[in-house]
Amino acid sequence: MPHVSTPRLIAAGAVLLAMAILVLVALQPVPAAPAVPGAGDLETYQQIVARMRAGEGYYPAAHAVLVANGFGTQSVFNWRTPLWPTLQALVSGPVLLGGMALLALVLATLRFRQQGGMAFAIVGVGALCLNLFVVLAEGASAFAEVPAGLLILVSVLAYGLGWRWAGVLAALAAL
Repeated sequence: MPHVSTPRLIAAGAVLLAMAILVLVALQPVPAAPAVPGAGDLETYQQIVARMRAGEGYYPAAHAVLVANGFGTQSVFNWRTPLWPTLQALVSGPVLLGGMALLALVLATLRFRQQGGMAFAIVGVGALCLNLFVVLAEGASAFAEVPAGLLILVSVLAYGLGWRWAGVLAALAAL
């Protein structure tokens, strides 16, 4: 079993403490934003998925909801790729995010243990858990950026473990 140096453990502990403090700061109440007419991004994406669950295709559903919520359809920045909403129409978004987060934690445990032993893996995975709490945020599954970030993490960890093809596939899925 590889020995983890004391400075390394201290540095990992300091990072873990800093991350915990940042999480506590992030959990503080945010002042309410002024109400604006129309639905926001979260509600819009949830409406698109709901229409898809009812049998509508992505593009007709997105077009109808974007127009109804005042986003318009001319700007390419109002459109998303159809993969994530299609997956959410088939399986609950939080379940998908939870599965990806669990996969990332397993891969991180393997990689950290390989790099510095079990103590290093425990500290590293503990720090990673603080970052993965984002999957628990209300509405996190509505936005494709969250699963894309998880897939990038899985890709990096797969590369670190020497699993090149898994890393490539996870990176392509993130795109």
